[in-house]
Order: sequence, then structure tokens, then C-alpha cells
Amino acid sequence: MQDTFVYLVKKLPTLELTVRLTTFLYPVVKNLCLNLLRFPTPP
Repeated sequence: MQDTFVYLVKKLPTLELTVRLTTFLYPVVKNLCLNLLRFPTPP
């Protein structure tokens, strides 16, 4: 969740939202989750 917020804040200055925010966020959240599964962080 926090990673998604950080990503969105970084992209905000150049973001041209021509679709719904949820349509934009779904692939972002999906890819961030897949990256976490693919490359787990050590404890």
C-alpha cells in the first residue's frame, strides 16, 4: 500500500489522468505486488 502511494506521488507531476484513477492504479498495484513476490525483501 505504501509503495503504491510513493509511486503515485513520484508520478504525480507528469501524470495526465485521462481515465479513472482506479483504472490507472490497478496495473500499478498488480505489478508492485508481483515484484514483491518475485524479489522478496530479506527480514
